[in-house]
Amino acid sequence: QDAKAKAAAKDAFGDRLPDGAFYRLGTGRLRHEWMRAVIFSADGSQLLSQGNTSDLRVWDVATARLLQQLACEGPTHLSASPDDKYLACVQENSQVLLLDKASGKEIARYKLGARVHALAFSKDGKELAALAADATVLWWNLATKGVSGTRLDMTGVDNKNPSSHWTLSPDGGIAAYKPDAADGAPGNPWHF
Repeated sequence: QDAKAKAAAKDAFGDRLPDGAFYRLGTGRLRHEWMRAVIFSADGSQLLSQGNTSDLRVWDVATARLLQQLACEGPTHLSASPDDKYLACVQENSQVLLLDKASGKEIARYKLGARVHALAFSKDGKELAALAADATVLWWNLATKGVSGTRLDMTGVDNKNPSSHWTLSPDGGIAAYKPDAADGAPGNPWHF
């Protein structure tokens, strides 16, 4: 009988407790070590997270249960296509990895010569953009997997203070960033 009680031990959310535990404060759901980013899927039913692990995680919003783990070593940025078919992440600071969300399979890998600050899919989901530290935005055509051009020249941007806070508009035509204060002063406003 004692073994059955142990096997049946669950927390308030119905999740199994570790052996020997009889109660859990909080939940084991939506846990991703050192979570760096979290975004919603296009339909809002899932959360996609990246952390200090070798995977991207897909969570069900309604239940907070882990649905899927996709391989991506040390991801630093995350973006999902508007149709929820693709995920893109940056790995090793200068490699963009394109994944099929359903299968988790790698579709393409793009190597840049500089650190990647941000990723964005086009509104129609046919292209992926990456903003690089050398002040260029590169675009890839998802059908051909080839580079389709550079559409935003940021060579005039004051890039004296490095920043980890970048974002791209969905058309890749506008980049915004918030410089990190080198002297520890309060944060500066966003720049375009």
